[in-house]
Amino acid sequence: PSSSITPPPPPIFLIDGFPRSDDNLDGWEDAMGESSALVAAIVYDCPEAELEKRILERSKTSGRSDDNVDSIRKRFHTFKTETEPVVSRLESSKRCPVVRIDGDRSIEKVWADTRAVIDRIVISDVLAANAAVVEVETGDKRGEGGGRYKDAEVRLLEGGDRATVTCMRVDDTVVGGMVEETKEWAFDDNEGGWISVGVESVSLQ
Repeated sequence: PSSSITPPPPPIFLIDGFPRSDDNLDGWEDAMGESSALVAAIVYDCPEAELEKRILERSKTSGRSDDNVDSIRKRFHTFKTETEPVVSRLESSKRCPVVRIDGDRSIEKVWADTRAVIDRIVISDVLAANAAVVEVETGDKRGEGGGRYKDAEVRLLEGGDRATVTCMRVDDTVVGGMVEETKEWAFDDNEGGWISVGVESVSLQ
């Protein structure tokens, strides 16, 4: 099916270091509340002593004038007084899931946990696109209308901009009555989301 028939879900944006204060969050909700959804907030927890050490090491090559002890500690204070309350607000209001990642580890371990969180979000996005196609093709909204589609599994391919969704489909025209169907998906920047680029079906007997 073409994307003109099944519009892809809205694109997902990762906004780094935001919101940093209640004013930031209030402004976002005033401007974007009706047209966006927060799918998750990722918070990296790390002791201040370790953060200070890392920033001072960065200062040797960063060229940033604020990579000094006084500025660093002022930023820590600002984070405690302005940003931590926003995180607590998101957690208590259940505005979106807040995922905390231990940042006091190696780059490789922190990235592995970060990627796992982002992959879960991307998988949900692919499933939403797949469900929209299924609904157009069969009238089976999200696999619930008569249960003709079930047990969907998503596999993200290398690079993260392609994926496959494999599921079982009831098909009374084949022996055994079940087909294993795999749809291939690609993320298209021009279309603003996931588009279906191929399908393969195998009759199960």
